[in-house]
Amino acid sequence: MKKLDFTGPEAARTFDLIYDGILGTSRGFTAPSETRVIGSALSKLEAIGHAVKRGDIPTYGLNPKGGVVLLEEAEFNLAREALTQARFTPFVAREATHAVDWFDAAPSQKS
Repeated sequence: MKKLDFTGPEAARTFDLIYDGILGTSRGFTAPSETRVIGSALSKLEAIGHAVKRGDIPTYGLNPKGGVVLLEEAEFNLAREALTQARFTPFVAREATHAVDWFDAAPSQKS
């Protein structure tokens, strides 16, 4: 299990980049096994967030208090794979690289 601790000064932006990166991946998911796993990871992220719109696109932002998400290995691995194939614009390239590196370095948590 991996622990994603979305607290601190950069937590909201990191959450946005991780969540939107997973949604914006160019990687497809095979139904039903992968879609259940990625859906579960997104549900866990949404549990510490709230619905927002960025432009005309509905998505999620981090609740003001932040929060911690525990992802099972399968959820973490599939989300990580999605993030490696996400299409970030050059405008957010440095922030996205930092967010993905942060995600990759998530500590293990005993279940």
